[in-house]
Amino acid sequence: MSMSGFEAWLRSTTGVITAGSALLVATLGLASAGHGLYLFVSGAPKTDKEATRAATYRKHINDSPVQTQPITVQLENFSVTAIVDVYKDGDINLTVGPNSEWFPFNPVRQATLIRKAFAEAAVSPAGKYVQTQREEGRTIVRERIYENGFRETVVIDQNTGQTIRRSTEMRPLSAEEKARVEQGIRSRPPIIIR
Repeated sequence: MSMSGFEAWLRSTTGVITAGSALLVATLGLASAGHGLYLFVSGAPKTDKEATRAATYRKHINDSPVQTQPITVQLENFSVTAIVDVYKDGDINLTVGPNSEWFPFNPVRQATLIRKAFAEAAVSPAGKYVQTQREEGRTIVRERIYENGFRETVVIDQNTGQTIRRSTEMRPLSAEEKARVEQGIRSRPPIIIR
């Protein structure tokens, strides 16, 4: 059985395309592996969060915090201590056990969030509260309902930890909500450090 010219061309073209595709995939795989190896060996940050953390550490390498506040929370069988270091430009370093995280301060953004929060709610949260969290796609929705009827909803990107949206409202508690809040957590007043 003889092969027509078209069938031979088709088979050779398919072979060339297949070989070219395999070579391209292998090249991309090697490049990706090489990049990963470079990041590992060089110690370079792998994510934006790691890059921000490294830059903030470098920024404060010779600085001492203007305020250090240990916060110990006593739980039923153990206690947890967090150390909050605040630096002169407002950057915060939070250390809990072997973990440390930087929270860079952006005065313009923070002031806007604070003004917005006060504009949204004429009343502050007070008394006991209950908190629920749920996953919605790539976000976490955290809701708190307080004893005084204050409700807060925060939407957080679970990959970056950034707050996407925050909303508050006041409305009376239902009988079910009152029962849940009675078993809730006592809110504490803010710690003001001067």
